[in-house]
Amino acid sequence: MYEQLKRCQRCLERKPANNEYFHASSREIDGLRPCCKSCRKEWWTANRESLLLRQKIYRDNNKPKIRERQI
Repeated sequence: MYEQLKRCQRCLERKPANNEYFHASSREIDGLRPCCKSCRKEWWTANRESLLLRQKIYRDNNKPKIRERQI
């Protein structure tokens, strides 16, 4: 049997198309994110500060909207 491979959009390496190398995504046709887990982790650590700041600003500006969703 042949193992399906998927190419990561960031590092351009071909890796097995399974949950060991790619995160799941219901938006994608094949059900896997376009970039591999290792590239996504590198991206997250490089942009962590700005992402957390953006989340905090959103929470502060949308408290009533967030409370409605929690109920």
